[in-house]
Amino acid sequence: MGAVLIASDVAFTVVKVLGACYLIYLGWSQLRSVGNGVDVGHLQATPLPWQQRTLSGFLTNATNPKGIIFMVAVLPQFLSTQRPLWVQLLVMSVTCLAVDTVVMHGYAASASALRRWMRSAEAMRWQNRIFGGLLMLVGAGLFFVQRSVHQG
Repeated sequence: MGAVLIASDVAFTVVKVLGACYLIYLGWSQLRSVGNGVDVGHLQATPLPWQQRTLSGFLTNATNPKGIIFMVAVLPQFLSTQRPLWVQLLVMSVTCLAVDTVVMHGYAASASALRRWMRSAEAMRWQNRIFGGLLMLVGAGLFFVQRSVHQG
């Protein structure tokens, strides 16, 4: 698909316009959404065993294209041929794990602190307004994206 978009001005323009229109439609739908709030206090979710959660998390991260691209494109520039590879990979793994753990726990703590407020009908209306408006802005901005063709 990427090769077709690079080779064809028409295909690029069609995908761009359709994508922009779709984002604007999603934003408009979100903006108009009522947002009645969410009441999930009565639901009791049974937590999955740690083995299932770990496997699910591993599979999600191992198949995430953004993570794979990051690992392939960014991390190799920090490797040295003068040092043992396994030590460097161990240090990078521990560093990535530590940073990811801190960031994910920060997200979880923030979500937990905002949980009650985010479920209210007023908060839902504001979320719909903000994110609907952002989707519409991104969709409108997409109309101005120009295809750059690099001649080699």
